[in-house]
Amino acid sequence: MKKAIVVVSFGTSYETARKLSYDVLMTRLNDSFPEHPVYMAFTSQMVRKTLSKQGIHYPDLPEVLTELGEREAIFVFTHLLPGFEYEKALGLINKHINYLPRLGRPLLTTELDRADFASALNEIYPPRPGITRLFIGHGTAHAQDRNYDRLEALLGEDTIIATLEGKNNISGLKERLSPERTIQLIPLLYVAGDHALNDIFGEDGIHSALSAEGYVLEGEPRGLGEYEEIQRLVTEQVRNCLRGRFYGVGVGPGDPELLTLKAVRILEQCPVWAVPRTMGENTLALDIVEKAVSSKDKELIYLDFPMTRDKKVSQANHVVQTFRLLDVLDLEQDVAMLNLGDASTFSTVHYLYPLLKLAGVEAYIVPGITSYSAAAAKLGRSLTSRDLPLTILPAAYTNLEDALDRDGSKVIMKPSRDLSTLLELLKEKGLTKNTGMVVNCGLPDESIFSDISEVVDTELGYFSTILIDDKK
Repeated sequence: MKKAIVVVSFGTSYETARKLSYDVLMTRLNDSFPEHPVYMAFTSQMVRKTLSKQGIHYPDLPEVLTELGEREAIFVFTHLLPGFEYEKALGLINKHINYLPRLGRPLLTTELDRADFASALNEIYPPRPGITRLFIGHGTAHAQDRNYDRLEALLGEDTIIATLEGKNNISGLKERLSPERTIQLIPLLYVAGDHALNDIFGEDGIHSALSAEGYVLEGEPRGLGEYEEIQRLVTEQVRNCLRGRFYGVGVGPGDPELLTLKAVRILEQCPVWAVPRTMGENTLALDIVEKAVSSKDKELIYLDFPMTRDKKVSQANHVVQTFRLLDVLDLEQDVAMLNLGDASTFSTVHYLYPLLKLAGVEAYIVPGITSYSAAAAKLGRSLTSRDLPLTILPAAYTNLEDALDRDGSKVIMKPSRDLSTLLELLKEKGLTKNTGMVVNCGLPDESIFSDISEVVDTELGYFSTILIDDKK
C-alpha cells in the first residue's frame, strides 16, 4: 500500500486564495505522484469554523489521520516558519500514529531551505534598479522569528522584510525606507488571505499608510503559493519524503553479539543493504552481520572504494557511490549501509552521509561498539577516568610522536603498516610496559597482547588496535 501525502496548512477562508494556492498545489501533487493519495489538513480551527458556516468542510489533522487508518503517510507543510502552528501539528501527528513519520519542513527551516526560498523569491520578484523590495510577513513571538532576518540577508541589498507581528514589526519600518525609491510591496505569505487583502493592501493597510506618506508603491495581493517556483519547493519536499531512508549502521568490531539491538532492528527492516568493500574484495562487515541477521531476502549493493591517497579520485568515487544509493532510495526503499565498528569513528559511511543529506535524503547514523572499546574490555583496561583525557590517533598521523607525550590514555588505530617504527617510538618514550594491543578483535583469529613487546610484524592484521595507559 503506497503512502499517503498529507499537506498541512494553516488554511484560509478566502475562496480565491484557496483556489490559486492550495488547489493548484493539490493538483500538482496528484499529477506528480499519481500512485499516492493526497490529502490536505487545515490547522486553524478558526478558519475551519468560518468555512463550516459557509457549508465548506476542510478536515483537520486528526480527521485525516483517522481516515487514513493503517495507511502510513508523509507530511509536508506550507508554513513558512517552524513555529507554534508547526509544533502543534507535530504533536497531533505523533499522538495519532504509531510509526516513525516522514516529515517535510516549513519553507524557512534550515539554511539550505532559506537559500532555496531566497532563490525562488529572486526568480519571482527579481531585484531592479531604483526599487526597494518590501516583503511583509506574518511574524511570531516564537524564537524562529529570527529566520526573517536570515532570509533578508540572503535576498541582498535593497530588500526589507517587515512583519505584522514579532520583533520585525512595521513600527520602525519608515526609518528603513527612502522616499526617493519606489517600493515594491510583496506579501511574504503562502496565501493571499485576510492579512494580504486587509492588513497589507486594505483600506487601512500598509499600502494605504505608505501612500499617504508620499511613497510611490507598486505590488498586488498575491500569495506565494500561487507561484510555480514555490510550489516546486513543496513538491521537492514530497519527493524527498517519499525516498527511502538511509541508515549508516555501526556493526561493531567483529563479534556479532556486539551488534546493538537497534542495529539489528534496522538491518532486519531495511530491504537493501549497502556493503562497502575495497574494490572487489570480500567485506568483513557483511560477514559479521550475517551471523546475526539473515541476508537471504535482502538486496545487496556493493560499494567499491579505491585504496588511494589521491583526494580527487576518492571524492569522485564518493559522488558515484552516492548516486548509486540515490537510485535505490528514489524507489522508496530504505537502505542500511554497513560500517565496521562505530559509524562515526574512521567511518566509510561519513564519506557519503553529507552528500545524501545535501540531496535531501532523510539519513540517520546508528552508533556501534568501537574497536577500542572492545579491545579495552579484552585487555581488562579502563580507557580513561576522572579528569584524564583520551586521545584517539591513526597510526599514520604526522605528529604522532608529539601526541604520545600528551596526558591521558591513547588509542592508536590501524598500526599494521609500520609496526616496527611504532614499537621503536614507544620504546624510546618508555611506553612499552603501558601498552597493549588486540588484533582482529572479536574475530575467530583474535590475538590479545597485554605487553606489546611480545608482538612481531607477522602477527599483525589490518584491524589492530593499540591502547596506551597514562604514564602517571
